[in-house]
Amino acid sequence: MVTSIFSILINWLLLYGLLALGFLVYGKPLHGWRPEIAAALIATMGLGTLLLLGLTPIAEWLIRHSYDCDTCTPEEAAYLRPLFAKICRQAGNNPAQFRLYVCPKDEINALALGAKSIAVTTGLLQTATLEELEGVLAHELGHHLLNHTFWLTLTCVSGQVGNWALRLYDILLKTFGHLRFIPVLGYLVVALTWLLRLLFLLFDWFVQLPFYLGRLFGSRRNEYAADRFAAQIGCGNGLRSFLERVLAPREARAGFFERLKRTHPPAAKRVRRLAHLGA
Repeated sequence: MVTSIFSILINWLLLYGLLALGFLVYGKPLHGWRPEIAAALIATMGLGTLLLLGLTPIAEWLIRHSYDCDTCTPEEAAYLRPLFAKICRQAGNNPAQFRLYVCPKDEINALALGAKSIAVTTGLLQTATLEELEGVLAHELGHHLLNHTFWLTLTCVSGQVGNWALRLYDILLKTFGHLRFIPVLGYLVVALTWLLRLLFLLFDWFVQLPFYLGRLFGSRRNEYAADRFAAQIGCGNGLRSFLERVLAPREARAGFFERLKRTHPPAAKRVRRLAHLGA
């Protein structure tokens, strides 16, 4: 949650800065509003509208589409839905609130997306035992019920706003670059271009910072919380078996930089925590 709020604030400031600069260049009040007030109002309404749109079913469909999620085949549905219904009953939730999808990928993975979607890859279906799959699905359900996906969506949407703003800065840089050959004025243009380039690098760092912090702290903490949720509803043994049998050996073969970029905590640590919970 803290990372998401930080991301929203950073990207609001970036959008506000661009709008305020534009109004100052325009040089006239916008319907009587001073430039800084008009920029603040438009930045708030624009970012707020996009955040609300990011929580709609259409946005969730776009997220699923970006991950190549397909509806379950009759065979996949017959295998997954009874298992997921059992997990939901153990958690005290209605399985009809959620939708199951399958991603036709060889990688072994499962995803909690948007507000109601849970997807598994064909690689996971082919690798995990029934008990292990139960543990993985319980873990993903935990992400939804603990509101992890809600805050992640807000972080991603606000980050997109920052990326759009950075693209506008990039256009500005390229525009000024075409003017640097003008005599005398060219020196001023070069100086201004370097200033804008420094601002671009600074803003780019700020836009990426919430994602880095979220990956380093928030995401790993969320994974432990979802593991704990799975153990609390009686699915810890299957999840622990999956982590120990499938993920831990794969992680042991990973290189240093691959381990550094990992958004999840090490499987071995997750196994130990699950063991402390009695799983």
